[in-house]
Amino acid sequence: MTKPLRCLLLGFSLVFVFATSELSPQSTPPQAYSLKEKTSIFEAVNTEIYRDGSKILVDTSVPPDAPRPKGVHFRTLYDFQADRHRSYTWDLIDTSVPCGASTYFGEPSPGQWGNPFAIRDWLPGTPSENEMKQIGTETVNGIATKVLEYTDPSGQGKLKLWLEAEYGLVVKYQRIGKDGQQATVIEVQQFSPSPPPASLFVLPPVCAKAAAAPAPPTESEQIAAATGSNAEDFDIATTPPASQDSCALLFRIVRAGTMEPITSGFQVELDTSGGGLREVTGQARNGILRIDNPPPHFDMLVKYEHDFSHALVYRHCFRPQTALLYVAKQDLTKDSYFLYAKSGKFVTVSAPVGGPGPAAGGQVTAVRAVAVRPQADYKGPYPGKLEFVFSITSDGPAEVKYIVVNQSGAVWKADTLSFAGAETKEFALPFKVGIPGALFEGWTKLKVYQPNKVESEQLPFSVDCRP
Repeated sequence: MTKPLRCLLLGFSLVFVFATSELSPQSTPPQAYSLKEKTSIFEAVNTEIYRDGSKILVDTSVPPDAPRPKGVHFRTLYDFQADRHRSYTWDLIDTSVPCGASTYFGEPSPGQWGNPFAIRDWLPGTPSENEMKQIGTETVNGIATKVLEYTDPSGQGKLKLWLEAEYGLVVKYQRIGKDGQQATVIEVQQFSPSPPPASLFVLPPVCAKAAAAPAPPTESEQIAAATGSNAEDFDIATTPPASQDSCALLFRIVRAGTMEPITSGFQVELDTSGGGLREVTGQARNGILRIDNPPPHFDMLVKYEHDFSHALVYRHCFRPQTALLYVAKQDLTKDSYFLYAKSGKFVTVSAPVGGPGPAAGGQVTAVRAVAVRPQADYKGPYPGKLEFVFSITSDGPAEVKYIVVNQSGAVWKADTLSFAGAETKEFALPFKVGIPGALFEGWTKLKVYQPNKVESEQLPFSVDCRP
């Protein structure tokens, strides 16, 4: 699969991952239907979904534009009754592109293929239907709907839903700004609850090789390999529903294969209230971050070396203190996982983790922004590959915890340096920066937060990638 298609698919999988709702129950959605809809989130996208029992075909197209004069048009076929749940994606414009095959675990998630009957459960901050205001009824593209309105939880205006009565299908979803400007995000243009033609579910010749290839390991087998134990000992943290009971979560990062704890060199951001991600790396002690009374689901971002994962995590409680693990991949060819340990094996602390830990005796007396290498004013192709050099001086033995931030407050690195005595240590942070075809100017600096708080001066740089 080409990179543009992978990016586009990823965008679709994230579109509706916000917060679950509690709309009133509807009839069970049909298992055979045809649907056409238009979404306008990042860009205008036309989607056709055909389902017949265990098979789903998703046809996705984007109109031509300047960077894509032929537009985008691809199809993905899912079959979740096959022995090794496979999906195949092929390009209808550039037929020379190889058919992409992948394996998934269980039925594809609603966010993965855009299940139209699950969209209502993934809209931002949707209250229960009883808490919405019904403002009328309307027929939209031949579909009878009731029109509901509620306040945008972000405070930016109002949101409107047009719901089909029998199945609760979101036929139309619209944002209304404080200035009254309307923006239609979703609109179903055609819906038929009857079986589509069987010919739609036949793979094209371009996918023959991919279909004949040996199936890769299932997700369950991959988890077993990553953890070195039975996959049944773990629960995937990114799958709903959330536990009814609450608990304390003890989050830690472990290395795939060995499950060896990683206690430094990572960055963690959380959003447990809907107010946006915030950096909480400094709250971790001995590599463990305690999350008390987590909501049913929350947003989490983890960065570690070459690994980067951003996910909606669901609360799964197996005991009063449940271990939430991020199994970091060994290299870029492997997958990372957010997993819950069903046993108490990875629960190693019982007291809340919060304030700064005890100092080892020494104090940080100086931090310096030393240099940008090879030069602070880079000009050349995107991205600019720079090294930012800093130094830390301690007056005695200490475990020094620090972060490196940029001009917007984003954390570029979070790590620990060990000092055996009074000394100065210098380190370099390699980073790729810049904007394709543009000039980017910024700065970075070092902040020490343990054993005492001190920060360096700003280290300015510019990256000019203009032609």
